[in-house]
Amino acid sequence: NYRGDDNSFCLACVAANSVSPADRLYSSLLEPLTESTAPEMDGEMENRMRDFIDRGSELRGTRQDNLGPYWQWVLSVYGTTLLDRFGTFRFLDPELVPLNLLKHNKLDSGSL
Repeated sequence: NYRGDDNSFCLACVAANSVSPADRLYSSLLEPLTESTAPEMDGEMENRMRDFIDRGSELRGTRQDNLGPYWQWVLSVYGTTLLDRFGTFRFLDPELVPLNLLKHNKLDSGSL
């Protein structure tokens, strides 16, 4: 155990196991995540996400109902910057996007 009863670092515990704290930390970081967590959403975030999904559905020509946690985080982190810069998520001209590439790419599997 890393911690004593008062939640302080316990050197004796580490010495008894002869494993350094850095080794334990590194090992813990190698463990697979048990679940993906999405960012907390308020009304504004939900509206952004819906607009982002609708735009992606229009470009791909298929309906998508939601985003996975990864893309929710991308939208949460970068969405405001995109909106500040372009005013909308609809800044791409669909005529300039190689739609056949999107349709036949792995991205068509619903990850966007």
